[in-house]
Amino acid sequence: VPALRGVSMPIHRGCITAVVGASGCGKSTFLSSLNRLTDLIPTCTVNGRVLLDGRDILDRRIDVIALRRRVGMIFQKPNPFPLSIRKNLTFPLREHGVRDRTTRMHKAETALRQVGLWTEVKDRLDAPAFDLSG
Repeated sequence: VPALRGVSMPIHRGCITAVVGASGCGKSTFLSSLNRLTDLIPTCTVNGRVLLDGRDILDRRIDVIALRRRVGMIFQKPNPFPLSIRKNLTFPLREHGVRDRTTRMHKAETALRQVGLWTEVKDRLDAPAFDLSG
């Protein structure tokens, strides 16, 4: 069943763009398609074209990691990846060039301390992130 059909929308560099609509109308699906998070859903297929600077980001030759570095996504609600708590925090750092494991872990711990979660999760960093409450 198609989630979206016939969507065409220019988004201009440097401008604020809002996507507004009723619950369940496809806003998140649309936004997820812009950085190919839809690739992570095994049953999802995407047809058509999504152009970024004239290049179709749905082309299988596109470097998806490089695309996601350019097209970020901020979720309204917490949306962890199906990874451990540790990997949810360190994976993006590694993908953005932080190669040293100790540095990644230090940054992850610092972030958890800043949001008041370090004490709660320090002994279960390898547990699934989905085990966390909202």
